[in-house]
Amino acid sequence: MKKHRGLAALLAAAVAASMLTVPALAADFADIEGHWGASSIERWADYGVVQGSDGKFNPDAEMTRAELAAVMARLLGLRDKAENTFADVDEGAWYADAILKCAAAGILKGDGTGANPNGTVTRQEAAVMLGRALGIQPAQGAVSFADGSEVAGWAAGYVKAMAEKGIINGVGGNAFAPLSDINRASVTTILDKSISTYANEKGASVEAAGDGLTVVAAPDVTVTGAAADIVVAPGAADGTTTLENTAVTGTVTVSAPQAEVVLAGTTKAADIVVSQTAEAAKVTVASTAEAQTITAEAPKAEVAVAGKVDKVETAETADSAKVTVEKSATVSEVAVGAAKTEVAVSGKVDSVQVNEAAADTKVQANSGATISKVDNAAAGTTVSGSGKVENVTTSGDNTKVDTSGTKVEAAEGTTGTTAGGTKVDGGESTTTTKPSTGGGGGGGSSGPSYTTVNDAAALATAFQNGGYVRLGTDIAPADYLTIPAGKNVTLDLNGKILTMAATDNQPDSYRNICVYGTLTIEDRANGGKIVRSAQTSVGALSVVEIDNGGKIVMNSGMIEAGNPSNADNTNGATAVGVFNDSTFEMNGGSITASWYAVCSNGTTDSNAETYGNNARIVINGGQLISSTDYAVYAPSDGGVTTISDGHLQGSWGAVQLTRGELNVKGGTLTCNGAANAVKPDGQHDGSTPSSAAAISLNAVHGPITASLSGGTFSTTNGEMAVKKSGSHNVTTNITGGTYSSDVTELCATGYACEEVNGKYVVKQFDDILTEKLDAFASDLSGNSLPVTMEKAADKEYNVTFTSATISGTNAVAMLSTIPGLTKVSVAKDGATTVSLEVKNAESGGAQFKTDVTNLLPTASGSTVDLTVTFSQGESHTAAITLHVTNNVTSDSTTTQQSDEGGGTVGDSTIQQPGDEGTITE
Repeated sequence: MKKHRGLAALLAAAVAASMLTVPALAADFADIEGHWGASSIERWADYGVVQGSDGKFNPDAEMTRAELAAVMARLLGLRDKAENTFADVDEGAWYADAILKCAAAGILKGDGTGANPNGTVTRQEAAVMLGRALGIQPAQGAVSFADGSEVAGWAAGYVKAMAEKGIINGVGGNAFAPLSDINRASVTTILDKSISTYANEKGASVEAAGDGLTVVAAPDVTVTGAAADIVVAPGAADGTTTLENTAVTGTVTVSAPQAEVVLAGTTKAADIVVSQTAEAAKVTVASTAEAQTITAEAPKAEVAVAGKVDKVETAETADSAKVTVEKSATVSEVAVGAAKTEVAVSGKVDSVQVNEAAADTKVQANSGATISKVDNAAAGTTVSGSGKVENVTTSGDNTKVDTSGTKVEAAEGTTGTTAGGTKVDGGESTTTTKPSTGGGGGGGSSGPSYTTVNDAAALATAFQNGGYVRLGTDIAPADYLTIPAGKNVTLDLNGKILTMAATDNQPDSYRNICVYGTLTIEDRANGGKIVRSAQTSVGALSVVEIDNGGKIVMNSGMIEAGNPSNADNTNGATAVGVFNDSTFEMNGGSITASWYAVCSNGTTDSNAETYGNNARIVINGGQLISSTDYAVYAPSDGGVTTISDGHLQGSWGAVQLTRGELNVKGGTLTCNGAANAVKPDGQHDGSTPSSAAAISLNAVHGPITASLSGGTFSTTNGEMAVKKSGSHNVTTNITGGTYSSDVTELCATGYACEEVNGKYVVKQFDDILTEKLDAFASDLSGNSLPVTMEKAADKEYNVTFTSATISGTNAVAMLSTIPGLTKVSVAKDGATTVSLEVKNAESGGAQFKTDVTNLLPTASGSTVDLTVTFSQGESHTAAITLHVTNNVTSDSTTTQQSDEGGGTVGDSTIQQPGDEGTITE
């Protein structure tokens, strides 16, 4: 009976394929005269790409992996080397440099431990490796060779594509012989058929031959003529490749980092792709040139268009990409899929599409620009500039539109949208207008009429009367100011400074502006701010106070509360205080304070603490900074703090709640410097240094409910991104965001943290699981192993065994990359027969509790369906379906079994008959 450890193989960490390679040197080879591959060998020997030994080429000798790696490295001009993780690649070996360069370029892979440099290369392996190196895209459909069914699934697309292009031929009788070893002459012939034009000398000018592939492997090369496809290889890095009056009917693939590819003259190209390996590469389209599509996949890639392009796209992998559309350019569509993409338009663009993954995209419409529409689905997108943007529709939170005359529509459920500084609720629309520029007593050419004030008395009167008020000069009132209940004041700071005095006069000794009505703060010039001149002897609680149902809306400008007047920080200042039934809303501007930027607490003494009730703090944008404490402190009974965008930073953290409700949907929240900060006492909550965190949920005064669905939360001294403490109940509901520490234990059911580049990103558990399994299926099916796994549908996979010997790989490592995973169970016909418990790293990771052998099909050609259930904690599960097929044709080997009773699954290999210890590509 054939037995398989299928579950071990399926859940393995990653089955890496073995890597191919090559060596040798040549000029006049004594053994190629009359050989069918002589002309190809001579051509590529002249380029220095293939080499021989002792005056011979050995054309009929089987090619080794080391030899093929050397050919690829020389052909492409590879420069960067990967770290040597291969147990069988000695740093001093002749092939080490080539193998590590091919590994860095993603051309060659190992079996998890070694590269098997002296192993031979099969014909299907050579097709895949050469296809990857030359940028040939796999074709869909069945392989047309008579033995096409014998071609592995991972190789079929490349074999079919290269056969259709006439690059590879059969071995007679329309057979491909995929498992036969390939010889050195055949590899050279494939190169010859693939590449019609080759440039490997710096500064060269070459004319493309019209058909076949043009490979540029040196900097500062000029290409003319007509080409089917062009590859700008890594050897062209740090230089400029110029396509001068060139017609490209296929694809220009850029894989050279820091390279620039210029479409000059009358060049026309169908498609241009900046691959992921080409970091910071740039594509420039001159005013007389054209391209159909340009796709940037590399981080920091740049696309500059002065001519005509149908579509420019930044893929999700192209983080921080830049797209520039010059005045003379026309682009039908810019599709943004990468976070932090910058789109600067001076010409004409019909449509800018911002995908959901493209957070913090910036669209700049410069003078003379025309953008017909921006359709945004990402959080944190900004649209600005003096150019024309006709329409912006957004379903992404925290969208800001500052262009004039733009119709802005916010989808239902969207929050944080502003149009020219005006809030646009979900399901509503508005059109931006140019800001008023008028002065004196009469305002400007559009918008409301402002009353300009030039002294403290006039300002106090204006606050009492309500209306639109503009500062005409710097003003320094000697006493506090009040906006009565029922009065609405819009204050334009107009670039001026309102300096409030610190006095000990009661009842408002350290509350400089008392708002019981509504105050809207804006700064239609630059540099306007409200500041405190000094501290009082008892400490200043707030420069601006809102009380008894009052409201402040801050759209722009600054509020500054000065530094503490003593060394222990006990006599600091708070910028904005929010008290009983009052609301503070911030859409823009800046608030800095030595204590809290915004707080909702009242007064304290040694015996009691009094807090405002039902305070509402809403942050939609802007910057809040505390130099010695938390940017926002919210202990209000019944209070709600909502943050959709903005930058909040404090020495002890961004936000601290001691009771109430917190909702964070976006923004950047940072704890910086807490390890060196002096925590103020007296007027504060008395929390200990251990409470420092980007978000501190310190329930010392009452229960807390916190919902975090977006934003970036970070600390600079290793504190927790989110910390719970205090004697009352704290309920957390984290469903999104990026964190500097793991918050999986605080996530809502069905969510978990995935570590990405040292950060912890909260995603749905099901999505993380699907990503891991899809990636694993792709890796597994891309390697010559006795088991393949291909995605059949959402959460369904086809698994096929082609050998009876399967001892698995490292299931523990793969499982450990699924955060929150606690158990895996496998069911056949609805009955659970295998349970895989997941433990922490100290206890060895995952353990099989029952062997899986009895679940798998035993007859060749038979298929069974297995249901694999992944559990997160006690309450959430996600299931996938495996359609497992036995395609084993020989009983010559047996399966290595796992330890009965639950031994730890460790590193092991997948072996094939006659190929002990080798995992081929």
